[in-house]
Amino acid sequence: MRSVIIVQQRARNTRLHDKGTRALFRGQEVTSVTVEVLRLCKKIRNADLVVLAVPEGVDDDIWADEARVAGVEFFRGPEKDVLRRYRLAADHFEADVVLRVTADCPLLNPEECERVLDKVLSGGHDFAANSGDGSFSLGWSCEAFTVELLREADNWSVSQSAREHVGPGPRSNARNPAFIMIPEEGKELRPSLDTWEDYLAIRAIFRQMRKEAA
Repeated sequence: MRSVIIVQQRARNTRLHDKGTRALFRGQEVTSVTVEVLRLCKKIRNADLVVLAVPEGVDDDIWADEARVAGVEFFRGPEKDVLRRYRLAADHFEADVVLRVTADCPLLNPEECERVLDKVLSGGHDFAANSGDGSFSLGWSCEAFTVELLREADNWSVSQSAREHVGPGPRSNARNPAFIMIPEEGKELRPSLDTWEDYLAIRAIFRQMRKEAA
C-alpha cells in the first residue's frame, strides 16, 4: 500500500501570526517551524511520500519555498475546507493510506508516527491515532486512515468542524480503529505551537539541543 504523509499549513493563523515561518536553530542552520516539521516527517520510515498541502491564493505562495527547502511535494486546495484539501491531495498522489500531521509540531516524534501508520499499513485497522481518548497530547499527535475512509468523510461530512479538522469524519466512520496511548506522566506535556509562549518554549528547547550538539 502507498502511504502518504499530508501536512496541512496555512498563512492566516489567528492565534499566532506567521507561526509557520518563525525561526528555529538546528545546529548552525537557521530553519523554520514548517521546514522542521517536514524534515521530521521525512524520517518516518514506513511512509512513501511527504506532501505539504496549503490553501490556494497568493497569501500562501510562501509555502512553495518551504516545501522546496525541505525536499517534499507541494499541493494546493481549498482554504477552509481542509477535508476536501486532504482528499484531493490523497487522490492526486495516489495514496492508499494517509498520515495526517499538522505543521505546528516541530518536536514531532517520527518513531511514534511510524507506530500509528503501521497500525493501518498492517491491514488490521482502517484508522489509528495517538490523539484523543486520553492519549497523546498536542504536538505529538497524528492520525492515519485509509483513503476509503477519507473519501467517505469528504462525501458525507457536513459540519464545519469535521471539514476544518479532517479527523472527525474518518474517526467516526472507522470500522476497526486503534489508539496508541501515552503514559500518565506524559500527558501534561504540550509541545504544540499556538501562542507566543509556546514559541519561546520550543525555541529554548532547540537552543538547548544546539548547545548539546556543539
